[in-house]
Amino acid sequence: DGITDKSAGTTHYHYLNGYTDSDWAADTGTRCSTSGGIVTLNGNIISWLCQKQKSVSQSSTESEYYAVNSLANEIIWFQSLLYELFEQHLQSVLFIDNQAALHWSTSEALNHKRSKHVDVRYKFVRQQIQNERIKVQWKPSAYQLADILTKNTTKAVFVTLRDQLLGLGNGTTTNSSNVEVVE
Repeated sequence: DGITDKSAGTTHYHYLNGYTDSDWAADTGTRCSTSGGIVTLNGNIISWLCQKQKSVSQSSTESEYYAVNSLANEIIWFQSLLYELFEQHLQSVLFIDNQAALHWSTSEALNHKRSKHVDVRYKFVRQQIQNERIKVQWKPSAYQLADILTKNTTKAVFVTLRDQLLGLGNGTTTNSSNVEVVE
């Protein structure tokens, strides 16, 4: 699943993952949402984004899906860079905390009347999944690292997310399968 680096007689696996989230219409002036995303390589942050969406989303699902699309583009760019370096294709996991956005990412049969504008605009994500460049996986909001970029949180939640992002804290990490590994 990861890139294999066979230098110095050892094998190392590299994992490129993304965590995406959005708020919904939080800007009270424009009602535009904010997309947030984090890209990690082997659990280390290599890129992040936090940006106001360019149009008003009509639902929280649409807002989340907009963020998924933005981060999918970022991941595809990093996959291209890593391919240039290692000459191996890499499938990445994009973690989403919104079940409906996850469904929109993977389903061919959407409610046409409610989602035609989104389906046309974001067919890109489904193509990348079909081409096995990315896969999407649900992650509960409590463990969604991108929440730190889009939500007002309590100090305790902020510290927990910050420590997870920095590799600090309780001595646990997650591998590409989202399985907790105690070190």
